Amino acid sequence: MSHTQVRVADRERMLVTVRRLCPACGTSMRIRYENRRTLVTLAGTVRLRLKIRRCEAEGCARFHKPYRPECLSEIILLSE
Repeated sequence: MSHTQVRVADRERMLVTVRRLCPACGTSMRIRYENRRTLVTLAGTVRLRLKIRRCEAEGCARFHKPYRPECLSEIILLSE
């Protein structure tokens, strides 16, 4: 059995989407849930709080598919 070490974050950053309208149908997307991720960098530990939006228009191609913050991929690439 492996044990993972729990790290206390030095900083916390909340990431929200820039886009509030669905890219497929144009209706407003609501924030439906939140994910948390922890990054360990040379500068310290950062806790990311991601606000996830979803389109709720039933006929939409992106119906109930998560739309995550756009800057998330940049942060992950920079940390590698």
